[in-house]
Amino acid sequence: MKAILFDMDGVLLDSHDAWFDVLNSSLKKFGRKEITVERFDRDAWAQSFDTVAARFLPNEEVAEISKFYFSRFSDFVKKIKVNPEAKSVLQELKKKRIKTAIVSNSHRKIVELLLKSAGLHQFFDAIVGGDEVKRGKPAPDVAFEACRRLKVSAKDSIMVGDTVYDIESARSAGCLAIGFRIDADKRIENLSELLELC
Repeated sequence: MKAILFDMDGVLLDSHDAWFDVLNSSLKKFGRKEITVERFDRDAWAQSFDTVAARFLPNEEVAEISKFYFSRFSDFVKKIKVNPEAKSVLQELKKKRIKTAIVSNSHRKIVELLLKSAGLHQFFDAIVGGDEVKRGKPAPDVAFEACRRLKVSAKDSIMVGDTVYDIESARSAGCLAIGFRIDADKRIENLSELLELC
């Protein structure tokens, strides 16, 4: 394998609580009722911004939602938890000269903010956000774009994710789908297990 494409949330770090708070803050701003964490997990978590905006704020201008949504995110960064294995695994991948990329449904500027706050930004050769492609996961667009930037083929790449959207995206692109604590072509329970596959 020449490259590893990582989903960010739920694999390298956990920003679930931050996104939950940002969405509820946005709903309150636009005069909507706040939602429960169960509803968030079912209808918003790991999905693209456009999907979430259309579902929860259907009559609002997307540009206005986006402006507020992302202006508030930095207020919630302190709630983000970093996978304790992330830094050491990424360092080992660099030593092995394996190319790495982030493939996320989150907007690029949010991805970069989170990676920098976690001290992981410098380990990636490419970052692809959901706002840089036509379709977010489960479509394969982010994987194809990451492979294009890394100058590798999808069939020579691993994609690691923790949701069905990640696995569907990887398979549609032709990558080997690695499930982080979820069933896929291969399943891993800890990030360090990736080193055995490279």
